[in-house]
Order: sequence, then structure tokens, then C-alpha cells
Amino acid sequence: NKLESQSLKVALLSQSLDGIIDIREKYEHQEGELSDYLKVPSDLVSNIPSHRLLNEVFEGRLTKEQNYILVCRSGRRSKACCELLNEFGYSNVSNLAGGVAFI
Repeated sequence: NKLESQSLKVALLSQSLDGIIDIREKYEHQEGELSDYLKVPSDLVSNIPSHRLLNEVFEGRLTKEQNYILVCRSGRRSKACCELLNEFGYSNVSNLAGGVAFI
């Protein structure tokens, strides 16, 4: 699934979202924290770099029942990570089209 930035804001307001996963690498956070961009509480955003995402799955930190939105810098990595999570049975994940660049 793919969301546009306006759809993300609607999901945040309707509280139909369990969490936002920022899959940017640590050095990319110099551009700014995702919670600041979205103007949401920082506890709604989990910073999990893309290379650690499957570790979170295998360690049980992500649940298949929850609704997550994955965000990266451009939208490409988050899309690929969503597809990977779908293969592991996570059907409630979406990526933010265009990533941080379009917020």
C-alpha cells in the first residue's frame, strides 16, 4: 500500500495508525526528526534503520495486527521494505510515497 502525505495526515488524525517506522539511516536524521516534520509526538515514531527491520520482526517487536507506515528519504526503500514485510505476512503496512522529501 502507498500513502500520499495528505493521506498520512488523515490517518494520524483519525488514529487509525499504530505507528510510523522511520527506516532512514542514523546519518539521515541530521536532516531532521520525522516527528518534527509530521508534528506528532515522538513516541509515535520508531527509528528502525532498514537494515535492522527484519531483526525487529524476528525479535517480535512488530506485530502483524498493527497498522504501520514506513517512511524513508525518497519512498523507494520504504516501498521495498513494505513488500518484504508483506512476504512475512504483514498486510497492514504502507509506505509514504515520496518519503520525507514530500512531507
